[in-house]
Amino acid sequence: LGPSILTMPYIFEKLFEYSKKQMSDYVTIKRLPHQWRSFFPDGTTIDLYEGIKETGQHNAILSKQDIEELQNYLNYTR
Repeated sequence: LGPSILTMPYIFEKLFEYSKKQMSDYVTIKRLPHQWRSFFPDGTTIDLYEGIKETGQHNAILSKQDIEELQNYLNYTR
């Protein structure tokens, strides 16, 4: 199994807990600052980072308003 993204590790932690096991005995999770790259039909790519500041710094295509809207969305989803 190759690299993958795990957005909600707590779900898997609960599953292991219900099985009376420790997830860390079976799986090592490593948090990475660069989390995702999105590709669009017009050739645009957007890199998402753990921090909103880093996302803005690494994506010249995103305006200040784009970053603010992304931050608002992230706040809403928490």
